[in-house]
Amino acid sequence: MKSRNGRTPMNEMLAGGAVLLGAIGVMGWMGPGAWKKISEQRNAARLEAQLPFFLLALSYELQAQTPFEQALRNAHRHSGKNLRQELETVLTEIHHKGTPPTQALQGWAARIPSRALKRSMAQLANLYRHGTKTRNATPLRRMAQELLFLQQNQCREFGQKMALYALMFIAVSAILPALFQSFVTIGSAFMELDFTPAHMLFMAAIGFPLLDILMMAFMRFSMPPALEEE
Repeated sequence: MKSRNGRTPMNEMLAGGAVLLGAIGVMGWMGPGAWKKISEQRNAARLEAQLPFFLLALSYELQAQTPFEQALRNAHRHSGKNLRQELETVLTEIHHKGTPPTQALQGWAARIPSRALKRSMAQLANLYRHGTKTRNATPLRRMAQELLFLQQNQCREFGQKMALYALMFIAVSAILPALFQSFVTIGSAFMELDFTPAHMLFMAAIGFPLLDILMMAFMRFSMPPALEEE
């Protein structure tokens, strides 16, 4: 069976598959650098989400007059998974490679694209250089409270956006396919639109599910790291 333009349904499906594979190939060729940057930014966001609790634990250790390096070891045990892994690398540099704590902390912050982390490590380096008396732990608690306040605002904004995201997902997954089917039915009957069974199969099996996946990925990526489970 041929369509109005003389092509068979099989040819239509092969052409659609070739276009899809070509698009995937282009994304794969251009994507590694972009995905690497996105991954680095997401990892930095996760570290920022876990940073306030580390700073609070460290401030209490310093307030108890615990030596700086021991305070780092104690506080890192109460950190989130991502931050704990990074701190283990820092502690290894300090204890096994003999790297000065200020250099190890600031070197770590330089590798992560996070202003909050750089500020925090600069504050820790300043504490190490000028002593760890009780009054000097206050800036750490203040910085942790500021970060927690920002995270609360981000979570509140995401909660407000979720209502809109839910409506968008319903529209993409249910309403849009129904409208497309109605458009094809009416268009084929009165407007002589050239839709073949292959077109319908392609949209039902690939097109609309792909839109649903992209929508869910967008919602997942928009979620603040503070709401993610470790």
